[in-house]
Amino acid sequence: MMRLFQNLYRGCLHPPALRRWGEVLLRMRGLRRNALPFQIPNLKNVLVVRLDEIGDVVMTSTLLRELRRNLPDAWIPLVTNPRTKKRVERCPYVNEVLEFVASTKPPLGRLRGILQCLRFSRRHLWRRHFDLAIQPRYHADQGCASVLAYFSGASFRAGYSERVDTDKTRCNADYSHFYTHIYADTQYAHEVQRNLELLRFLGLEVQQEHMELWTDEHDAAAAKRFLIERNMRDSDALIALCPTGSRPFRIWPVERYLDLTKWLLEHYPVQIMIVGGPGDIELAEKFRNIDKARVHSSAGCPLRELGALLKHCRLYIGNNTGPCHMAAAAGIPVVQISPCPREGNAFVGESPLSFGPWGVKSRTIQPEIPCEREADGSFAYSPKYIQSVPTASVQKAVEEMLEELLVKPSQPGERPATAASDTESLEFPKPCS
Repeated sequence: MMRLFQNLYRGCLHPPALRRWGEVLLRMRGLRRNALPFQIPNLKNVLVVRLDEIGDVVMTSTLLRELRRNLPDAWIPLVTNPRTKKRVERCPYVNEVLEFVASTKPPLGRLRGILQCLRFSRRHLWRRHFDLAIQPRYHADQGCASVLAYFSGASFRAGYSERVDTDKTRCNADYSHFYTHIYADTQYAHEVQRNLELLRFLGLEVQQEHMELWTDEHDAAAAKRFLIERNMRDSDALIALCPTGSRPFRIWPVERYLDLTKWLLEHYPVQIMIVGGPGDIELAEKFRNIDKARVHSSAGCPLRELGALLKHCRLYIGNNTGPCHMAAAAGIPVVQISPCPREGNAFVGESPLSFGPWGVKSRTIQPEIPCEREADGSFAYSPKYIQSVPTASVQKAVEEMLEELLVKPSQPGERPATAASDTESLEFPKPCS
């Protein structure tokens, strides 16, 4: 059975073989005829495929803006996953947002993913006859984004080479066959810069590098309602704190976040908003039990509403997660706790050189213990790294940041900042129509 699957993979599913029969199919569908030379004025329909998580999509905001600046009249759809679609629904630079997710779990996960890409392309993409598809993920593609970019039928496909790092070389062997424009830059850079470098590689001009967070008046009204219902004023120093993460090796121990929260409440006149997903509501209550008048939970609130809430915060504290990059996009100073040891900055995928807060005041605390590598030279990810970060190091970084933000420590005998006494003077937002 295993040999049969290996023969099937080599004969039909391996990228070179997939491209051979894919070209036949796409020609039959009329998607390989009369392709114009690759020139910027010829790009009328451009597809962007970004199937990654919240943080990656936030950092793609720069690419979308600069792409639209170069191609003001082009039809530009964005394909993303269902978890991040709400985050980009108000993006002014794309014409539509499509959601796609491929099931790549064994058995036969790869075959299933390819068939899902074909079905999605036939239903949503082929009729557009795309001139260009851009797949900006630098690291290993785990979600069939490269396959989808290929089967979109686009005449030209641009992406990063499979050889930019060892993990991608192993996971995405021969994926370069899916592209016509392959960028092989191996210099370490921030993800925002990598997205923009791909545009420059294609001959497009980049004017600005700041990220954006897209919300509307309904999200702003929901955020204001959240604050008023909790008796908070705009003048209150609100700190967002996110003790969760998508992977265990990224999460600083919750007990230390609890200690950090107690320390903040004891030493500073601040309010604290706990950030998390729908599965973190119970965890957020542990923090609220410290001081229900000054600790509030936004766990489970919609992404765009969270974005609007972050714009009211003075500081964000948390792991390397999507909300961390949302805070940076909102212009909020960030204290990030990184799982990447300091000595691994030059080769670890989680390095703050690539995934640190972009474009805002920030402090990043990193483990000081030595790195361990796998046999192939890649970094051996483990929770032990971030668990080695002491609470005192995080407190020092927060203290320095609050001092820069002119948030003064509480004075002896001073009443802590709690509920506003003049909330009746605030105008409650009208319900969204």
